[in-house]
Amino acid sequence: MSTTEGKSNRVRGDGMTYLRGQTYWVAFYKNGKLIRESAKTSDPEQALKYLRRCTKAAEKAEEANVPYLTSKDRKRTISDLEEFLQNVKRMHTDHRPRPQVEEPTEAAV
Repeated sequence: MSTTEGKSNRVRGDGMTYLRGQTYWVAFYKNGKLIRESAKTSDPEQALKYLRRCTKAAEKAEEANVPYLTSKDRKRTISDLEEFLQNVKRMHTDHRPRPQVEEPTEAAV
């Protein structure tokens, strides 16, 4: 047996895959927070590819200074959409030009 057999090419911090029932899951840290997602596959190679995609997406989000969205974050509910629409409506009503009120002149005082 050679010294490289049984060793992985993974590096600390790359994340991990693990089997939960018949499905592989991935886990990795982003900004000190553990993120776990289902890879939705029973194939360990596909799960590893999914992990790589997730970690690359997290790195790109960090470079762009935007939050990384997990699969749970990407799911929207009706209440999320209602809240979004209310915020948009509030934004549009807050930015309308308001009528200017004339200041009283000294003669009127």
